[in-house]
Amino acid sequence: MTGASVYSDSVAWRLLEGSPHGVLVFTREHDEAPFVCEFANPAATVHFPGAIDRTLPGDWPRESADLVRKTCELAYDIGFHTAQLLIEDGSHACWVELDATRYDNAVQVYLTDLSPLGRAARDYAEMDSLFREANDLLCVIGHDGYLKRINPAFRRVLRTTEKTLLGTPFLELVEPEDRNLVIDAFEHAVSGSTPNEFEVRFRTTSDDVRWLAWSIAPSAFKMYAAARDVTEHRIAEEEARRRHDRFELAVHGSSAGLWDWDLVTGHVWRSPSFLRILGYEPDDSFPPVPEAWEIRLHPLDHEPIQLALARHLEMDIPYDVEYRLRTKCGGYKWVRACGTTVRDEDGQPVRMAGSIIDIDAQKRVEHDLARAKTAAEAANRAKSNFLANMSHEIRTPMTAILGYTDLLEDGDTDPDDRADYISTIRRNGDHLLALINDILDLSKIEANQMDVESISLSVPKLLGDLVELMRVRAEGKGIELEARFATAVPVEILSDPVRLRQILVNLLGNAIKFTESGAVRLILVFDRTSTSRSVLRFRVEDTGIGMSADQLGRLFQPFSQADASTTRRYGGTGLGLTISRHLAQLLGGDIEVTSRLGAGSTFDLVLPVRIHEEPEFVHELPDIREPKKPARRQQSEGVGRVLLAEDGPDNQHLIGHILRKAGYLVEVVDNGQEAVERLEADDSFDVVLMDMQMPVLDGYDATRLLREDGFELPIIALTAHAMIGDREKCLAAGCTDYTTKPVQRTALLALLDEYVTNGA
Repeated sequence: MTGASVYSDSVAWRLLEGSPHGVLVFTREHDEAPFVCEFANPAATVHFPGAIDRTLPGDWPRESADLVRKTCELAYDIGFHTAQLLIEDGSHACWVELDATRYDNAVQVYLTDLSPLGRAARDYAEMDSLFREANDLLCVIGHDGYLKRINPAFRRVLRTTEKTLLGTPFLELVEPEDRNLVIDAFEHAVSGSTPNEFEVRFRTTSDDVRWLAWSIAPSAFKMYAAARDVTEHRIAEEEARRRHDRFELAVHGSSAGLWDWDLVTGHVWRSPSFLRILGYEPDDSFPPVPEAWEIRLHPLDHEPIQLALARHLEMDIPYDVEYRLRTKCGGYKWVRACGTTVRDEDGQPVRMAGSIIDIDAQKRVEHDLARAKTAAEAANRAKSNFLANMSHEIRTPMTAILGYTDLLEDGDTDPDDRADYISTIRRNGDHLLALINDILDLSKIEANQMDVESISLSVPKLLGDLVELMRVRAEGKGIELEARFATAVPVEILSDPVRLRQILVNLLGNAIKFTESGAVRLILVFDRTSTSRSVLRFRVEDTGIGMSADQLGRLFQPFSQADASTTRRYGGTGLGLTISRHLAQLLGGDIEVTSRLGAGSTFDLVLPVRIHEEPEFVHELPDIREPKKPARRQQSEGVGRVLLAEDGPDNQHLIGHILRKAGYLVEVVDNGQEAVERLEADDSFDVVLMDMQMPVLDGYDATRLLREDGFELPIIALTAHAMIGDREKCLAAGCTDYTTKPVQRTALLALLDEYVTNGA
């Protein structure tokens, strides 16, 4: 590679072209060949015109050729050599210093003019080179404010040509909003005061905006200015400011409380949200030290928190804990804290930062759910016990019913035994029906579908009936049953006689059941609070087994009994008292109870009642006996025609037998479709008994079809469904009335009489 080619296409070549120093490059083909000049920059040709391609010594000037050749040879041999040469051209003479350096097969010679004029020219050339090659923006501004000179960097930044910029007012390049800042800076600089530095925006020809940081120095007629392009720095600053603003906005707007703990200095920063969670304002006293947090920890949370911190700092186990902090008002609030640690180059923790969130409401919900779960589990256990007891209560009378029915099938049964068997079946059937009624009553109560009446009833008669009803049970156990008035009692009150009787039967029945010896007393106390509304207290006292405080606490819970074990001594569903209290509350009153284990119990039915304006009072319970009802008159054959739609053969036989014995003409069909077809063919029936659940076509659809066809005779729903809404469902289908299974002969015949005999 020749010396010329080293420079021809390089940055160094461009620098040497404008250098105030002369530069010559000589090469030789081999060690014995002469040196040939292959490169000379403009500064070198001042002293050696036409030097390129000339051979040393050859046609070089005699007075300089030998010294230049000797300098090149010495540099070629030893790598570097310096010499001084006097150059005279007739008009002037000057000393030139030669600095020669070998590069491979080339020698590069630097020429330095040692004369004062040369030094001045060199200095100017050096300054001019720096001006042109500087990366900063340099310019000269005339006293008129116009640009007089600019360097290439200025042109590059503003993306235009020197011709366009020269003669342009400096202020025109500045964004209008920043021009006053430039004017003020120029005035300060001219007056000799500071500052003489400023940052303003310039708009490029491509319509980009660049931030330039200027320094200015005035002279008599000019202003020298230098600038750095700080656009990227300003963009970075603006982005940093935006990030800071976003952080501040997030800190102040977030519901999470942020914290930053310097583990070296102990300083703790907490965000305003952190303080607000605990009820503090930013101006409140909350020292920035760990102790301010530690003293607010719940006493029970100190040890778990210290353990969590130690495990996080020592073993890098994630710090995610829940604990309680004392608030400004003195209470405690649950929070969840998460954090992470920053470590130094040695792995030692130096900083820990994180957040807390308010989970107090969540904790309360969790607590309530836990309590609800516990209550639900207890309720499920109670229902399981109830089902077990119900199974026992139902199977016990069913066993008697089925067993004594088997005995009745024996043709050799003695008439007395036969009567006893029938009585046992009847008694157990009544007991089984009472169990079913209890369940149905509870279903109505829980669905808020239980209705009560307010009609006039006789208090002495109600009590007389109760005593007569319950006396048989009491005498069967050998205990005394007593009823008396502690005060004068109104003869008549306004209430629901059916529900009141149901409550008192349950209270008296329980008292008799749980009393082995002694007495059961029903005592009435009347308290007249106004002329129209008063309180009647029915008190039931017994000398029975009594109850513990724990048993009293469960007494009125559904499906609960004082003794829920499988070895319990006393039967029952555990629904009676629950139903009784609900009924009492529906009547506007309540049931109160006191008891002591082994010493008996007292139940008070406290019932607000309405009485007449001028009531009649009675002071003692009269000896009331309900007169025997005369037996139902045997009706003559053909009193009415009944169509019985029933799919069960046993029920067909039973109901048909009851109706025929009462004098009705009965025709039986097996389903609703047959009933519709029979009634379409023959409309001479007086009444239809329609079972609601049958194959082919049920009673609901059969009744709808009949009503749509204009059938107007009474249709009485006959169904085993006795749940809430069943009556309404039957009536909505078009039934005239409703009765349930198992059928009660007297009630069924009375209902038929109403629609056949009375309706005839």
